[in-house]
Amino acid sequence: MSFDTIMAILSLAISVGGFISLFIYSKKKIILVTVLSILVLLSAIEIYNIISHQQEIKYVSRQIVECISENGGRSTIEELKLCINFKYLSDLFESIDKLLRLNEVQYQIITVYDTNRISYQIGVYELVQ
Repeated sequence: MSFDTIMAILSLAISVGGFISLFIYSKKKIILVTVLSILVLLSAIEIYNIISHQQEIKYVSRQIVECISENGGRSTIEELKLCINFKYLSDLFESIDKLLRLNEVQYQIITVYDTNRISYQIGVYELVQ
């Protein structure tokens, strides 16, 4: 669980606790009820955004592994961009970073040659066996 998720959950709990206390002590003002209601709503929206982003990263990560597998165990970043369906390019990079940190994928620089024997170095992502 990430720090953002924990903070969003704590924020929601504090907001709900404050909202419930208004009904116990009836002398609170309506402005306080409005502010606490807004805090509850914002906290719920933030929790939803965090959870949906994490699900998107998991989905893109699975697609990366499938794409690399289909390409013979190696793919460049350009091949991944063509193969994977993602909303934002940052989601692709975040998913690659996650896979690298989990040691499911490794990054290597390989040398390739064209027909004139000119060498080029390219970076590829490979599945870890």
